[in-house]
Amino acid sequence: MQSFTVSHKYDVSSDVLFDTLTDPAIDRYLVEHIPEVKSRELVETREEGDIVERTVKASLNPTIPGFVRSIVSADMFVWKEVLTGNKKTKTIDMTISPIKMADKFKFTGRIEVKDTPDGGSCRDLVGKVEVLIPIVGKTAEKFMVEELRKNMVLEGNAVAEYLESRK
Repeated sequence: MQSFTVSHKYDVSSDVLFDTLTDPAIDRYLVEHIPEVKSRELVETREEGDIVERTVKASLNPTIPGFVRSIVSADMFVWKEVLTGNKKTKTIDMTISPIKMADKFKFTGRIEVKDTPDGGSCRDLVGKVEVLIPIVGKTAEKFMVEELRKNMVLEGNAVAEYLESRK
């Protein structure tokens, strides 16, 4: 299992950032503004008290190097995300399950949205990836963590652009 962290700062309050991250409109923006994001389709949404839950079917257009093509396929970058946001704690728990080979791939993570001393906010994502394929699993994990980290940075930048366009 490999863990990773991605952080991004924003020039808006943590309330505005949390609301943006849990709003389905951000999904359309990400698809339109990040070439690597092929699709993000809202499957289900539910809100009850302080809890906001969204299920999204998503896919990426990854560039898969030759040396990992035998263990990582583009099919592994089509998945279901379950995002459970808590308005009170400003956290979003994530579980990502690929549509194919779901029993071989595990991803969990948590986004924490916090105020910063300068009046802005930050999004901290801590994620864990585990690929349960004998012998090659660790190589696949390393590649997938690199892709996830890269895409979370792109997403963080796109969210900043989205927020700026709403001012």
